[in-house]
Amino acid sequence: MARGSILYYRDLQVGEVEDARLEDDQRQFRIDLFVHAPFDRLVHDDTRFWNAGAAEVSMASSGPKLQMQSVPALFEGALGFETPDDAPGGAVAKSDKTFSLYETRDAALHAPDNRAVQYRVVFHAQEAGGLEPGASVTLQDKRVGSVTRSTLQYDAADGQLNTVATLAIEPADIELAGNGSWGAEAKPQMDTLLHRLVEQGLRARPGSTIPLVGGKGVQLAFVPGAPPVSLGSGPIPDIPTGPASDIGGTMAAVNSVATKINAMPLDQIASEIHDATQRIAALSSSPQVAQSLLRLERSLANIEDVTRDTKVQAAPLLAELRRTASEAQSTLTAARGLVGNNLLAQTQPDTSGLGNTLYELNRAARSLRELADYLSRHPEALLRGKGEPG
Repeated sequence: MARGSILYYRDLQVGEVEDARLEDDQRQFRIDLFVHAPFDRLVHDDTRFWNAGAAEVSMASSGPKLQMQSVPALFEGALGFETPDDAPGGAVAKSDKTFSLYETRDAALHAPDNRAVQYRVVFHAQEAGGLEPGASVTLQDKRVGSVTRSTLQYDAADGQLNTVATLAIEPADIELAGNGSWGAEAKPQMDTLLHRLVEQGLRARPGSTIPLVGGKGVQLAFVPGAPPVSLGSGPIPDIPTGPASDIGGTMAAVNSVATKINAMPLDQIASEIHDATQRIAALSSSPQVAQSLLRLERSLANIEDVTRDTKVQAAPLLAELRRTASEAQSTLTAARGLVGNNLLAQTQPDTSGLGNTLYELNRAARSLRELADYLSRHPEALLRGKGEPG
């Protein structure tokens, strides 16, 4: 950047650089811009500025993409500015307003504003290597925020090297159903949203827009069969993580499984299985076992023959029992009719015990019927007697 470098709004030259100098802290540069009227009304508090004097190569879902402001901008340097579509806009910025200068247009338009809600994720360093500030954060493949900070952290307790990333999620990138709207303080609503999604299996995982060649980013996606967990608490809650979705993460998972398999005592397991197989084979070929099985087979055959003969021999007995029960019932019915119709019979000699006799006859008939029914269901009782119900 130098005095005279062009300021662009989209493809229009709307101003220029008046001065560029190093600040007193010798860490930052101050660039003074002049915007011609009426384009000065396009600059608001949420407007973003970026370096438009370089060619930007990026990977999109449709393939590689090259962005360049203009050929003169490549040689003379240039700046661009734009207000994001989801920005509230507001009043025109004052003339002394200070803005940050972003490296690229993409970084400028996706930089989080003061409405963004921050969260933290912790990945294994081997899965999230190359994750840088400005990387995209996607929810079900739609960008909803950016990585604002990414550092390496060593855990001395387990010797693990991790990548700790801070995410800024933009509420404006997630539309609420039912004409809902985000409040002035969106954090409680966003915490509730993520808490419910995490319970449904939402996890953060490292990935890339294009496998192998795409830039690193953080993907928020549902993991099938994920164990139940909750969103972390605190000023910057932790989002639980899941397996990486890119090639590197897949290879890391494969290597982890391979390491566990290599740690298994496969030789010892194989030896024990071989010994058990030999003992089973020796037992099955033993003459004693063969004789026992033969005797058992003969006993079962004898039991089947006896049961079959019992069923055949029991048929006449059951018929006789049912006939006797029927005759007893007929006798009982006739006797009751006689007593009921002949009142004199009640005053005749030797009739005082007639009631008891009819009662006993009724019990005998019922017992005969029950015995016949039981033997029909259990003819084997003729051999071993009537036992207790099973």
